[in-house]
Amino acid sequence: MSDHEDNTMGAYTLDEPYVREMAKKAELQMGMIADLLSVITKEESLHTKVMSTLCDAFSSNYHLWRTLYTNLECNLVEDEKTKQNFIIIPDKDLTMLEQAIIARAYTASELAKLNYSLKMH
Repeated sequence: MSDHEDNTMGAYTLDEPYVREMAKKAELQMGMIADLLSVITKEESLHTKVMSTLCDAFSSNYHLWRTLYTNLECNLVEDEKTKQNFIIIPDKDLTMLEQAIIARAYTASELAKLNYSLKMH
């Protein structure tokens, strides 16, 4: 089986605007997390649970952002009939996206328990 055939097996599609919105949200959350990490590392006492959870949240958002943008750059296709753009997501990348989204939701929940929020106002 060629690499091309392997990349198209189990592929899924997502609308380009939706992918861009998800990637932008991940990027914004990475910025907020970086700001929070900067603040808590300057505090006298180190809150290891908060720092660990923020690092997990940053990692989840980074992997989500990287996977989405990689697919935006490499797998953008225009539907000839509707003229709408969509992204072809290989199965392995979809699995990565699912895991990153679940991890992001979990870390957001854990941060909320610690009185930290990543919600954009």
